[in-house]
Amino acid sequence: MNKNIIPILIVIGLLGCTGNSIFDDEISSLDGYSFHGIVKIAGSSDAENVYIWLEAFNIGAWSDSTGAFELHIPPAKTQSGEGLTGEYRVFYYIANYGIKISKIYVQNGKIIYDKLSLDNTGAIRDEIVLSRILEISTRTDSVIYPEFSGQIPITVTLKNEIDTVEIECLSIYSDVFDGLFFQSDTVPLDKAIPVSYSQLKKTYQILRPTELVMIFWISKFRFNPGNYYIIPYLYIHQKDLPIELLQSISVDYLTFGTEYLKLPFRRKNGILKVLPQKPDDFD
Repeated sequence: MNKNIIPILIVIGLLGCTGNSIFDDEISSLDGYSFHGIVKIAGSSDAENVYIWLEAFNIGAWSDSTGAFELHIPPAKTQSGEGLTGEYRVFYYIANYGIKISKIYVQNGKIIYDKLSLDNTGAIRDEIVLSRILEISTRTDSVIYPEFSGQIPITVTLKNEIDTVEIECLSIYSDVFDGLFFQSDTVPLDKAIPVSYSQLKKTYQILRPTELVMIFWISKFRFNPGNYYIIPYLYIHQKDLPIELLQSISVDYLTFGTEYLKLPFRRKNGILKVLPQKPDDFD
């Protein structure tokens, strides 16, 4: 055989071995320390930013735009008692959507596949679909400019999609909303501008579509030209929602401040438009 042909044949042979670790860096998820799945959102093809949390281990992950996620637990020797054993719940959370729960089984610190909600590939076999319980939309018809001084009305509309939704928000009087954020479309959430005239919290039972109005005195603030999303501050009470889940997202999730904005919501945020200068025909 021609000696020049031998190296070529060796390379071809290696490329044909798809399981060879040189060419396949993929690590099997069936290691006892991870599981994965897909979560869906009713009425939407985009399922990004759903929070998935595993109790007892107090660890979480976020879904991508397809709803896919993967969650890893720590090695057994680092767990309580050097290895937990039991049935544990997996929570799927968006603040204004109903919670869904799956269950996995862990034995001596390792996940047991093909048991409860897991199939033999380490995937959640349940169909997880989150449905909205409260529609939240914010609007204002006002357009301002940097030197504007005065007041603008902002309306928050809440529409329950189950019998009753209990919310907590800042409010001075009945049907008057207080506490919101203005977020420039060019900056991250932690740079949003919080606006509140009081820290008085009030609980509402949303039994039917409800409108809460806030009169915003803009003279105390100066906005650069651009578009600002209007994000209302409110907390939705849900049965069986662990406080530890919320605290794993942000310890200050209930405080009126930008840490609250880490909670996952799906809402229609109104936009405040700030023009570069006062128009000639501005009224």
